[in-house]
Amino acid sequence: MKQFVLDHFQSVYASASCQVDTDAGDLLIELTTGQKVAVIVINRAVLVAEVRDRYEKNTAHKIHTLFLLDQRMMPSDLTEVEPSIWMLSIHNLTNGRIYSYSCDGRTVTIRPL
Repeated sequence: MKQFVLDHFQSVYASASCQVDTDAGDLLIELTTGQKVAVIVINRAVLVAEVRDRYEKNTAHKIHTLFLLDQRMMPSDLTEVEPSIWMLSIHNLTNGRIYSYSCDGRTVTIRPL
């Protein structure tokens, strides 16, 4: 599924420069405006330090960071749960802007949480 998500971004941003598996993230997109966005696909629990380090390094290099969490890791809609520490870390670092992805066949859906 991770590869489907990366392929999806590369097709959507075909006019931009895309590099796979960089130090900045799973995919680094350089937009026509010159801005850079690192896409990081998360499909497992991660260490808080790993999330923070990646975010801080990207920010220092003026790279925006988009964390995409596998929807299967999220609770069902309208369900309240206590989030894990690493999810809280992403939530705090990104000012509450968290996105998830899901795949249905070869169709990729990205949505805000």
